[in-house]
Amino acid sequence: MKKIALFAIFLWMVSGKGVAHATSTGPMSYPVYDETWMKMKAVDFIKLKVADFAKICNKKLTLKEKVSFLVLKKNLKRELKKNPDLTVAGYIASGKKGISTIAWIGIIAGVILITLIIISTASDGWLL
Repeated sequence: MKKIALFAIFLWMVSGKGVAHATSTGPMSYPVYDETWMKMKAVDFIKLKVADFAKICNKKLTLKEKVSFLVLKKNLKRELKKNPDLTVAGYIASGKKGISTIAWIGIIAGVILITLIIISTASDGWLL
């Protein structure tokens, strides 16, 4: 009888009626962090390591957040040469794009070149 009661409680919890579900009617947003790092100067921010940034945020970073942090550091380092008094919040507010137009032209040209090489080698009978 005890096993049946435990099994019934388990099924009730798994069905979703026994578990509280959090819902949100507001728009999706980024997780709430301690945003003291936004006020940091870019010079200090680029010296941080991933572990230090995780301590500042008070959470364990996911792989996506770690990669984003490293990309942000790289972009800040590049932007710091143009503006030495830059803050992290100032950089983010400026809305800089990640890939420039010249980079896109290079990517498209590379794809076209690789496609032409494959087509030319296929016509020679190498691929068939």
